[in-house]
Amino acid sequence: MPLEFARTPEMTRDEIARRLRNPAVADDIRRDYLRIVTGPQPYRHAHYDAEQFFQFDAPAGVVRNIYGQRMLRVTGNFLRALAKSLADHATARTDHLFYQLGRNWGAASMKEFTPRIEQEFEIDFTKMGMGVMLESWWWQMRAAGWGNWHYDFRHARKGLVFVDLHDSAVVAALGQVGTTACYLYSGLFAAAFSHLAHRDLACIELQCAARGDSHCKFLVATPQRVDAAAGQRNEGARAEQIIERLTATSAA
Repeated sequence: MPLEFARTPEMTRDEIARRLRNPAVADDIRRDYLRIVTGPQPYRHAHYDAEQFFQFDAPAGVVRNIYGQRMLRVTGNFLRALAKSLADHATARTDHLFYQLGRNWGAASMKEFTPRIEQEFEIDFTKMGMGVMLESWWWQMRAAGWGNWHYDFRHARKGLVFVDLHDSAVVAALGQVGTTACYLYSGLFAAAFSHLAHRDLACIELQCAARGDSHCKFLVATPQRVDAAAGQRNEGARAEQIIERLTATSAA
């Protein structure tokens, strides 16, 4: 999990130029379209290999990612200890606190991501295709161990976005707890899509691998719809039933 997100756009651009920029091709001009080049790319966009993604400074005891952010590399024991600590001190609010942690993380991540992705692809943020944007944001989460995702915009015009998550770090840490557990991810997705939609959105986990489901599934929508989905989930409705009801209501 990144520790340092307090970076100005200027700091981000300097770090991008130093680590990722190909000076023989990049010209740092932001365009209204995505520049297509043949031969060497202006920037290196994806670094799925851990040895490329993480930069180790053993004498200083510091680990940074490819973008210069300081990282904390931990095992599942960190998340287990965090969950235990929150449960001991705020039992009734543990889920809410994890959700807020995820929202703060997501908001900080998007604040850093916007100038970075503009620099990498030499295009204005608002002109970038949603698929390229989201995959460019998530690949670094995947490289850092937060799992694989698939987003579903088929009901986006009805105000409903779904996210499937495999290999949740929270589930790997907590194991089979018999209930939904990935509130950290819910907050993360809520913040990310709120930033992209320019309005307040919420997120709820409809199914979770921690309770025996094949993978985790999330709904991102307005707070009112998320509250409605939460009520149905808490009454025992399955994800498929909730989705069917929400899409039918939206259609009506």
